[in-house]
Amino acid sequence: MNVQKWMYELMILIEGSIALCCLTSALLLARSLNNKKLFVHARSFALISLFFGFSYFFIGFLIIGGEWFCM
Repeated sequence: MNVQKWMYELMILIEGSIALCCLTSALLLARSLNNKKLFVHARSFALISLFFGFSYFFIGFLIIGGEWFCM
């Protein structure tokens, strides 16, 4: 297995795990609409998930991908 295929599969795995975290946090937010304490916990989990998603996109695609194609 070459390095490019391994990195491609790693990218798909990271994207899938971020999507799963965002889906889980959306379900937690929907379940805890009536309970303020649980809602705050679910909101913090959602913010962390979205932060990782944005960081992955920004660092992976805009910075590294942009530098790759500028070479």
